Amino acid sequence: MKPTTTDNEKSIGLEFYSSDTEGIGGTIKKSAEDFKVNEDSDVERDEKGEHLCLLVEKKDLTTENFITIIKRELNINGRFIGYAGNKDKNATTTQKISIPYAEEILGKIEGLSLISDKFKFRIIEKFRIKRKIRLGYLKGNFFEIYVRDCNGNNPKINEKISKISGEIFQSGVPNYFGVQRFGTNYDTYIYGKYLVLREYEKLVEMLKSDNLFSRMIRNTDNDSVKTVKNLPFFFLDIFIAGYQSYLFNKILSKRMRKSGLNKIECDFVNSKKEVVIPIIGYKSKFPKGETGEIIDSVMEKEGITKEIFKHEIKFLSRKGDLRKINLNFRDFGYAMESGETPDKSDVRFKFWLEKGNYATVLLREFCKN
Repeated sequence: MKPTTTDNEKSIGLEFYSSDTEGIGGTIKKSAEDFKVNEDSDVERDEKGEHLCLLVEKKDLTTENFITIIKRELNINGRFIGYAGNKDKNATTTQKISIPYAEEILGKIEGLSLISDKFKFRIIEKFRIKRKIRLGYLKGNFFEIYVRDCNGNNPKINEKISKISGEIFQSGVPNYFGVQRFGTNYDTYIYGKYLVLREYEKLVEMLKSDNLFSRMIRNTDNDSVKTVKNLPFFFLDIFIAGYQSYLFNKILSKRMRKSGLNKIECDFVNSKKEVVIPIIGYKSKFPKGETGEIIDSVMEKEGITKEIFKHEIKFLSRKGDLRKINLNFRDFGYAMESGETPDKSDVRFKFWLEKGNYATVLLREFCKN
């Protein structure tokens, strides 16, 4: 186990690497083509099904971006469109989208090819299915990711990756919430903390200094509670989730410091006997023993109790959940490629991750930068 080397990661609770070997450095996401995600979801084909599944490859488009396009072009109400999970914008992603089946829709779908180049997507395949696709259908994702400009020639980088692989296969990888959860400035969790603590004036002051949110609250009066209520729910949800994720990361880091990722007495486990710890909400139950003491110490330092997540603004309340402490990955492999200069290397990683796990959390074990 090795302490995290970057201040940004420390600020959001990512305080340790599971592996000890020095990292390879490098850059992730130099381009959308360098970060490919292929959805692994349970969708049953049915020649007489009432829904149509579109297998879509898209680049620089979020799932919501693409749904907006097909709502407009196919004239479909958004509540009839189904998908198993959201995909990032800065990537090349393949996923399944469902729409109601109708003969007249088929011609409109063919017409999407006229705008596909402009919006950077293509429909790989379409087939009928029995049911609308829902979030529970997602099992995980297959990733193919290039890490560019690694610090060393191919033999040196290959040796490091081999050592790190051996270490994480033996000790596991902490299932942190990744940096994407916390926004470009690593600060959404602070917004979330002010929100759950009902410190609305502090929240509004922070938002005023953010280019995106300052425009949203520019014409509001001095009623900070009203200002917050008028923000889109999408952002408020991200704020609270960010704070819950920060708390989870801090608890996991403290637990790693004491016991690594090993099961200890009184730990909660799921149906597969995998250790889980709470994503704190007002209905959370906490384990006893060492892990329970860690949770208490984190909440005490933050000045919170679980009850603060039961909010008088009902849609801001959070019941809580459980999350595995060990990242679940398989089908791991990598290939070396020559870099732009003799002392640099590019590496192509391939692996499968369970839904809700972050590819960047696995890759940080190798990069450590």
